[in-house]
Amino acid sequence: MAFHFPLATVLRVRESLEKKEQQALDQCYRHLYMVQKRLSETDAWVKRLREEYADRLATGTKAAGAQCLIEEQLRVEQLRDTILKQLTQAQQALQEQLARFRAARQQREVITELRRSAYWEWSRHEAQREQRLVDDLYLLRRLHRK
Repeated sequence: MAFHFPLATVLRVRESLEKKEQQALDQCYRHLYMVQKRLSETDAWVKRLREEYADRLATGTKAAGAQCLIEEQLRVEQLRDTILKQLTQAQQALQEQLARFRAARQQREVITELRRSAYWEWSRHEAQREQRLVDDLYLLRRLHRK
């Protein structure tokens, strides 16, 4: 007799939900990485603008050129602020998704443990049944020899 777990369908559903949550978690990590990369690029841009502004001031420049650099720097710093907000949102979304993933994993692990216990119990009963069968065959052979 083969092992049959009555909650096999529930286990498959739980595994499917866990996989779905894992994929969503992976997507959150990718999004967070992209936002962090944009922030890093923006920081480098701001640094370059500041260095260019300092170089122009040191070498002498027209006020209009310096004003353009200041305006661009302000625009890029506003962009940086926007990216920081996106970073905060991405981190919060990641934490929420991580919680959903952990809950899905825990639910799947509960069913997996039930299956493991049921299989162990089935194996034990199956071994006892087989031993009884072997014992019965042995007794039958002894009875026929007499």
